[in-house]
Amino acid sequence: MAEATRTAKTERRFFNAKGEESARAGEDTVRATITFLGEGGGVLELKREDFQDGVFNAAAWFGFVTSITNAAGGNNAALSPFERAAERLSTLEGEDGEWQGERDGGPQTGLVLEAVSRIGYDKAAIKAKLQANELTIAQLSSIPEVEDMMFTIRAEKLAERQKAAKAKDRKPGADLKTLLG
Repeated sequence: MAEATRTAKTERRFFNAKGEESARAGEDTVRATITFLGEGGGVLELKREDFQDGVFNAAAWFGFVTSITNAAGGNNAALSPFERAAERLSTLEGEDGEWQGERDGGPQTGLVLEAVSRIGYDKAAIKAKLQANELTIAQLSSIPEVEDMMFTIRAEKLAERQKAAKAKDRKPGADLKTLLG
């Protein structure tokens, strides 16, 4: 008897409400298809409205955690697994969070916007210029002043996450006054 293979060849496609196709899920995705290629293949179609909110929410949480833990195992030797995971989380969260940036591995839109804003520029105006294709995130992130601010922001966020992680590991009552009187 032939052994079943676990590596089926598939093609994934994502669609927005206008029916426009993308190779990756986006914030406007409402439908997806998975095409199984080869012998015994077929197409599965997933529509947002076919899923209960609780199931959709659970799948989203699973996706977040998987994405973040996958980043921890990444190949950026300059960062620890915790730092890689924290950087991925920073890409996803907040009002400028983005899923596409999570996948692209390039400059993070939210981080670049925060950096430019801290330098003194209006975030909404920069967003408008980006949407109008008057400039790109790559252009902004290559400016030394913006690069420096991005580094500062990453360092701050990492320090905050490390402090929070250490606080969770502390045992109650383990402070100098309790120990030394």
